[in-house]
Amino acid sequence: MFNKRLVDFNSDEIPLVVKRTIENLKKRALQSEGLFRVPGSVSEIKELKKKYNNGEDPDLDGYDLNSVASLLKRFLRDLPEPLCTFDLYDIFLASAVINVRESRNMMLKKILGEMPLIHKNLLMELCTFLKEVASFEKYNKMGPDNLSLVFSPNLLRSEDESVSITIEDAPIAKTLMKTFITDYDDLFN
Repeated sequence: MFNKRLVDFNSDEIPLVVKRTIENLKKRALQSEGLFRVPGSVSEIKELKKKYNNGEDPDLDGYDLNSVASLLKRFLRDLPEPLCTFDLYDIFLASAVINVRESRNMMLKKILGEMPLIHKNLLMELCTFLKEVASFEKYNKMGPDNLSLVFSPNLLRSEDESVSITIEDAPIAKTLMKTFITDYDDLFN
């Protein structure tokens, strides 16, 4: 399940590990301060990763919240083709810097329509969840700014993963991710 291209899954459904981690975090962690910023247990993450790779559906309630959150980020980071695909990387970045919100969102909707369906479905699922996490910012200290900082490197990366390009593009990628969260209703509905 990990390190597998999304288009190689059997359907356009959300991968089980993503479904389960989101369900579990909604149930247990929305008010947990530092959600997604505090790292999980390396041994728990390895154990869970192994179970999912073996086709198991482990009960996540027995694991630390931060390990479950880290597992979700790890799944996204380990995708050989990022959620916002390599071929759309430049156009995603170009649209993120459009200053007029309506124009930017119109361009983003067009790009989202060009994504493989599984990529778009997973991005929608993730952003729905992150929007909900952000609604509990008062408790978890994870508003759109912090969430976009944590998630943008896992969702958008250049095929040429040089450090200089990653650093140079990071602020734009963060802006894009924040737009996905704050303008979710406009972009995905």
